[in-house]
Amino acid sequence: VLQLDSLIHGFVSEEDYKDLGYAYEKTFALFAEYVYKKRHDFGSLFLGGGGYVLPRYMENLYPKSHIQVAEIDPVVSLVNYENLFLSRDTSIITHNVDARILIQNNKDALYDIIYADVFNDISVPYHLTTFEFNENIKKHLYVDGLYAVNIIDNYKKGQFLISYIHTLSRTFKYIYVFPLRQKWMERSGSRYTYVVLASETPINNNALREANKKLVEIGV
Repeated sequence: VLQLDSLIHGFVSEEDYKDLGYAYEKTFALFAEYVYKKRHDFGSLFLGGGGYVLPRYMENLYPKSHIQVAEIDPVVSLVNYENLFLSRDTSIITHNVDARILIQNNKDALYDIIYADVFNDISVPYHLTTFEFNENIKKHLYVDGLYAVNIIDNYKKGQFLISYIHTLSRTFKYIYVFPLRQKWMERSGSRYTYVVLASETPINNNALREANKKLVEIGV
């Protein structure tokens, strides 16, 4: 288990890379399978390393893919190598730099999917939620690329989720929200996790269902 401050950031299994722990990780994995069906050597960028749970899953399941991680804290990366079973010979490329700086400086890089899973406890650093940052993200995606973001908020009482979606919609044509609990609209007392997906092209629902079937078959 990787805990940073008061939040558990990931559960890592040495024996089973398909054991992803959190529901949002499984939703992220669904998008990876969706992209893989179109391009086996797809490129991905993770904003936030955490326990490297999904990057190492993708490294095992999609060996032709190209995986990069922006993790601001080099000690988090070091802990993964020394305590959380991440091989020193991994093909995952890590940049120990703030995600916004990497996006701004790495101007020629293009990705099929960018994941944002960056938290200080339950809040996302504000400079990764702005219109300007979203515009830079779009420049680093292929036309059919996906931007997947992990968000924690109270659906009825919170203001961040809806504000974030509004800002994101100024940059991307298509926005999808994936609630990760049943009866999520009825539960007003607590914060829950949502995955927000943005793209310039619409999602193919049939292809997404087929991707989900594949993950069920392999036990994700």
